Amino acid sequence: METDQCRAILGWKQSNPQWTGNYDYFQSAQPFEGELSPIQEISPLLLPPILTVEETCDVFGSPVLLSRLCESDWLVPLPGHEDPYFTAEAVYMAMARHIKGEKPRRSSNEPASIAGEPEIGPKEKYITPQHAADFLSISVSTLRAFADNGTVPSYHLPNSTHRRYKISDLETVMQQGRIESFANQVADLKDLLR
Repeated sequence: METDQCRAILGWKQSNPQWTGNYDYFQSAQPFEGELSPIQEISPLLLPPILTVEETCDVFGSPVLLSRLCESDWLVPLPGHEDPYFTAEAVYMAMARHIKGEKPRRSSNEPASIAGEPEIGPKEKYITPQHAADFLSISVSTLRAFADNGTVPSYHLPNSTHRRYKISDLETVMQQGRIESFANQVADLKDLLR
């Protein structure tokens, strides 16, 4: 990685930006001016050589942005894997483009953004089915059934066939009692069948 790119990425990280949902999140007042260690010259954010979709999403702050990066071919998953993996080098190159002010194109299936709202959307944490099932105190197969019937929203991250769940959606489901009412319906049905 070029020294200027390392310094720009480190300057951005050092400025400790707060997520805005807009591209200005990637802007930094100035590049890092200190001495770079050999490790920083290779990996300014100390990323592992290969990143999962979730890890890459954490770096960029948004699954919507990650979708844009993939659709714009800024990030291309490593071939030959069921789950998508990205190289740290590709992640750094995409980040360097952002810091320079470039923007990936909008996804064709993205809804139009509303004036005054963040362009990319707020950072949302996606969790695995097992974590979501644990959160709701149900089995993964029950969670899958709830997702299939629309009781619990589920999402597919870019280039992945696996479901993910938003914590905020799970909290809403719990607050609205959707799981309890469904469980009561199942219990009533079992009583009828006896």
